[in-house]
Amino acid sequence: MKASYVGADLPDVRILDVIHVGDHFRIVSVRRDEGRKGTTITFEVLLQDEASRKYPRLDVFWILDHSPEKAGEAPKIMASFAVPLRRE
Repeated sequence: MKASYVGADLPDVRILDVIHVGDHFRIVSVRRDEGRKGTTITFEVLLQDEASRKYPRLDVFWILDHSPEKAGEAPKIMASFAVPLRRE
């Protein structure tokens, strides 16, 4: 995603910021929404460089693999977008 998409008028999506390769964040909340079509779980993340961001907390619904929800499990962040930080 390019920074030029921030603020773009896209159907059903409001892009507030762009996370770049190498940006660090942590999951700070989990939201569970129940509707007629089923239950959806999504995460909110806090970017490590929050002091320099207008919106340091972002919903990451669109980078989650929601397929585990069919079996009642939590979604996972897709590895093509983010990987866990390994401390050694």
